Amino acid sequence: MYHSGTQKFYKKSSVESADGSFSILLDGRSVKTPAGNTLAIASERLAREIAREWAAQQDTIEPHTMPLTAMACTMLDRIIPKQAAIKSQLLRFAETDLLCYRAQEPFDLTVRQHAVWQPLIDWAAETYHAPMAVTQGILPISQPQSTLKSLSSAMDRLQDGELAGLSSITAIAGSLIIGLAVIAGRINAEEAFTIVQLDEDFQNERWGTVEEATDRQRVLQREIQSAAIFVELARP
Repeated sequence: MYHSGTQKFYKKSSVESADGSFSILLDGRSVKTPAGNTLAIASERLAREIAREWAAQQDTIEPHTMPLTAMACTMLDRIIPKQAAIKSQLLRFAETDLLCYRAQEPFDLTVRQHAVWQPLIDWAAETYHAPMAVTQGILPISQPQSTLKSLSSAMDRLQDGELAGLSSITAIAGSLIIGLAVIAGRINAEEAFTIVQLDEDFQNERWGTVEEATDRQRVLQREIQSAAIFVELARP
């Protein structure tokens, strides 16, 4: 990707099909990822949306307005060649999953956490045969090895675009279970954001919001939404 403010150097973006993949072209030349790979993907829908991101740039290139391009580059440079390492990183999120650490007080918060978070824990147990241990407080707990093995097997079944989206959402949410729920269609991006922000929303209701926190929330919401869109477009 180019740095923010880089002068736009092309007039037209397009998509070219070859050997079962779709490459993004700028004035007929292939776009390269930061690692030097050709920006070519299996989904024509995703390729055309990426080309639209390039077409929408004005006098300068602004990478923050091109989330699909960024995720495609990440998929090609990091996810596909390092799948084993990526899955290992994601499993570590499961070991400290946001949904498994509940507040001890106040009572209203504990009730809300159980009502919103527990259904996803139950879903993971039923869908992936992956029951998760849940605790109150911040002291670390161990997850069953059988659960981690089941979650690893679930990731093995994902396509490249799904794994890329899962990696992004999981890191944002601090929860592999939330990431899997979005990929599987159990919840949508908006619901995922609400679940992630539950504690912060509770505090905001009691003490009010600050502008910096609101700006950060908007960024997180856009990132989750972009990852969910990427997953959907990347599917055949």
